[in-house]
Amino acid sequence: MTLDELRAHSLFPFADFRENDASFLMLELYWAALAREALGEDFAARCQPLQAAERDAEDVTYWEPVMLDFWRPDLRRGARILLLENPEGLPYCRDVASKTDCAVSVDLYFQRRGVTGPEDEIDQIVLLADMSDLARTVTTGALRRFLIDGATPAEMEAEWDDFLTRTGEGPTNAQLAAQQGDDAD
Repeated sequence: MTLDELRAHSLFPFADFRENDASFLMLELYWAALAREALGEDFAARCQPLQAAERDAEDVTYWEPVMLDFWRPDLRRGARILLLENPEGLPYCRDVASKTDCAVSVDLYFQRRGVTGPEDEIDQIVLLADMSDLARTVTTGALRRFLIDGATPAEMEAEWDDFLTRTGEGPTNAQLAAQQGDDAD
């Protein structure tokens, strides 16, 4: 199924995925289609999985389910997409002044990750995204920027902080540092 077909599905955004196996499968298909659309079929065909999609940890009620986890061996780079939820029903950061008690639609960070162990580490972008249009747009752009354009993690982290400053989508590095300073007092 294409991304447009999945978005037009009557159960989209597949919010009942924890209880409904079909909805979880549709989520898997959605994120795979998004990555294929972002990266192109030829690029996607050269990717290899690192971990299967995973709905939930046995001992955790809410955590970010793994939707995609893959790498491109020739680039020594990969991506991991985790599904963000807002079970507390917090207001979204873009809608409130305080960036400490709010939910984000999308977030990203980078990690070094071993493919088979610590001796064969790759750079990996980790995207935490909900099912919103904003998250889809940001995820698509971040995948392209990191995997196709070859942007470094440092470049992308600076761009991400600028995005947060411009949009208010989440706390910037300066806001996080200020909050940590307040917590220390």
